[in-house]
Amino acid sequence: MRITGPLLTLLTLLAPSRDLEAQISALPEPLQSGLASPDPIAVEAARAQLIVEREEHRSAVVAALGVDHLRSRLRVEELLDQLSDPRWTMRERAESELIALGGEGLEAIRERARLGTTLEERLRAGRVLTALETTGARGGERKVRILAALAESARDFEPGEDLRAALSASIRHPVERVRMASLRSLGVHASADQYDLVLQPLLVEDAAPGIRASSLAALADSPVLLAAFLDRVTEKQWSPRMRLRLYRGTTDPDLRRRLAEGDTRLSAIEALPPLATSEAAPDGPNETRVACRVLQAEGPTLDGRFVGVAGDELLLAPLDREAGSPMRVRFERRPTCLFAGDPEAMSGVRVYLRQGSVLQAAAATVSDGALSLQGTLFGDREIPLQAVQALSLSPSTDESLTAVFGVDVLRLTDGQVVRGTMKSLDAERCEWLDQNGETMQVERERVDAVLLRRDVAAGEDRSEATRIDLRSGDRLLALLGSADDGSLSVFVDGLGALRIPSVRVERLEFEVRSGAAFGYTLVANYSQDEVLELDSRGRRRFVLEDVYAVWDVESLPSGNLLITETSSNRVVEVDRETGAVIWEFTDLHNPYDADRLPNGNTLIADSLNLRVIEVSNGGEIVWEAKGFSATDVDRLPDGRTLIADDADRRVVEVDSDGKVLWQIEGLTAIRDADRLSNGNTLVTLYSVNQVVEFDREGRRVFEIDGLSSPSDADRLPNGNTLVAESGQVREFDRQGKEVWRADVEWATEVNRY
Repeated sequence: MRITGPLLTLLTLLAPSRDLEAQISALPEPLQSGLASPDPIAVEAARAQLIVEREEHRSAVVAALGVDHLRSRLRVEELLDQLSDPRWTMRERAESELIALGGEGLEAIRERARLGTTLEERLRAGRVLTALETTGARGGERKVRILAALAESARDFEPGEDLRAALSASIRHPVERVRMASLRSLGVHASADQYDLVLQPLLVEDAAPGIRASSLAALADSPVLLAAFLDRVTEKQWSPRMRLRLYRGTTDPDLRRRLAEGDTRLSAIEALPPLATSEAAPDGPNETRVACRVLQAEGPTLDGRFVGVAGDELLLAPLDREAGSPMRVRFERRPTCLFAGDPEAMSGVRVYLRQGSVLQAAAATVSDGALSLQGTLFGDREIPLQAVQALSLSPSTDESLTAVFGVDVLRLTDGQVVRGTMKSLDAERCEWLDQNGETMQVERERVDAVLLRRDVAAGEDRSEATRIDLRSGDRLLALLGSADDGSLSVFVDGLGALRIPSVRVERLEFEVRSGAAFGYTLVANYSQDEVLELDSRGRRRFVLEDVYAVWDVESLPSGNLLITETSSNRVVEVDRETGAVIWEFTDLHNPYDADRLPNGNTLIADSLNLRVIEVSNGGEIVWEAKGFSATDVDRLPDGRTLIADDADRRVVEVDSDGKVLWQIEGLTAIRDADRLSNGNTLVTLYSVNQVVEFDREGRRVFEIDGLSSPSDADRLPNGNTLVAESGQVREFDRQGKEVWRADVEWATEVNRY
């Protein structure tokens, strides 16, 4: 019988899938089951077995990776395009064939269901997605898991042309995680003629972040490709973030020196001497490495021994294996590494820096606008007072300290608080100028803490900072240049480079932002018609009353407060101390949010007027986007505007003409939407009691459940999430565990500084 038409098309389509199935079936069934498991621990155990038996299974692995994945990927795109074909029969056929294909096209189908150009295309893609997610995708998802695990394991195989060719094929797989694993492994095995293949994702503007990160990792793993990259690409074509990832990923000393050139921080790290033998962790086999526990926002808790950091991955040696490939935990999973051991007793002065670090000092004095300290880490240093936000002089101080607005604050051990200006501090006394201009001489032993006035200038926001807590009580917000099982090499702004023995580390958090994660918390207390400022123990340090139905509040660089009074239909700027009105705009109907922009204008979510507006300081509307029942609005760095469109159950990103360029649909009772530094979007869902982080494809990558009518959520510099709820404000860590709480009658807005 001659096969023609749709049946031939379907068989052609399924050929790569059948080939892949045949190659996978050559692996032992227990190994297949382990690699396909949804449990990462089981997958890791199966991968370890595969690597030990790699010669035995090499031909099956190479054959599975080498299937013509590009053909399947192109066919999926062709079928998705046919969902909007003018012919009904073609649309029906395309829908059926997509279901028959299985889960290998799931990512592309999910994107069309959300962003298809026509309503019918979105509806049909949605039906395919439903069918695949309930039944049809199971086989495809199993193959995807196995293939991703095979691609990841290939980095530990012996090099060979067969493996290079197979990985070059699997880079074209339709599923992103398979492409990512294939790229990373190809970097270990790549030859010079594969330069363009590895580099291509870095040159495509809309390449997925995970693919770009994998391309960087592949470059770092290949001295040949990285040398070619440094020879061919000018520094204007790559960012400091790329430089850091490559520096941290390569082990070639000559390439590291080249990468450090032109970057003062990496150059300082590169110039660090090795640790003294007495400071380093002992050399030897796996059991001498520092034991640690790794918590993940996405994935199980892992116990192992710290091996180091490479590029954007934490390396961990399993406790149950003496040797072999380490476990790799990517920073995108937001790992927190807790090291075994006991903290050291703290004494002396605790210095809080504006960039987020906290230093223990044996002694500290202040004179002529500078802080001189005898530190345990950096030795004797002089730091400009503008870089310091607080000093804790008493061991009884029970909270984290922050700067305050407009004035220094002297806190005495008897509870007395004096506002004014600190003139000097020595071993005997503190010289203080109070607000009446009178000079005070206060005995040092009476001083509990000094809180310095807040600098109105915006602090640096660098997503590549690493938080390092030491057993000594020091906390560093640092650029991490390298880390192995013996030490960490870091650079701290204003202090310099330092090599830290890993045995002194208590906690590591990766990709946090510079800036203090401790300090005051500003809250809109809607039901009580007040604005609150809470300290780190939840105590009310400031209260502004007589604000009616305040839904949103923002602290401005001047210290004034920008307040949105929903029921009063106005946005008002008030003096923090006196409550006097500085500016207001009232042509509104139930506004929910207002942000002061860098140009001095104010962006307002005018919900019942179905618009978002930008208002000048003179009260003129200078920009408007209509048709949005906005409950939150943010101006993005690229000039676009992010809008929580509650009535249409979506979060949208619009251009300067108000045209929707991106959206997440199907959301319920949206109260807040924030774009994060990683490109994801943090959304607060009031009636379903959730805060959810969505990636650019609309997938949920992190969520906090069981909240009480949440209205606002902010991602803090340390990666934690601060949530305003009915009855409380709470802070959750990267794994969604509550770490801080303050009772508030009905909090609708919260932010920390």
